[in-house]
Amino acid sequence: MKTELRPGRKKPPQSSSTAKRGPRRKIFKQPVDPERVRTIPVQFGAVDRQLVYSKHIQHMSTDEIALYVFLQCVSDAEGLSFYSDERICEYLHFSLNGLWKAREGMVHGGFLLYSQPIYQLLNLPEPPRWE
Repeated sequence: MKTELRPGRKKPPQSSSTAKRGPRRKIFKQPVDPERVRTIPVQFGAVDRQLVYSKHIQHMSTDEIALYVFLQCVSDAEGLSFYSDERICEYLHFSLNGLWKAREGMVHGGFLLYSQPIYQLLNLPEPPRWE
């Protein structure tokens, strides 16, 4: 069956990729379980993906990463939080020594400022020049 064109209309050009594969079909996504669709809460903390893409995460200890993610979750819009050392240790299963070491590493790395009891998350530092 041949497609006839109306006068004044041109047939759209086909790119070589479209000609080989045929027209693109739109994919409709549906949840696997519509009863369990996730909703984003108003108080939602997100980790800056530059932590990974700028390779900061490769040079952080596991405890530093855990502390960073925890502080991202509990801090306000300005990056401030005031959890006690004991409470953070309880949540993250750290010893006090482990917390102090992780905090020191994050301060030294430029991720965090600390003045008891205030933690202040900073913008991520410039990508490291380790390579």
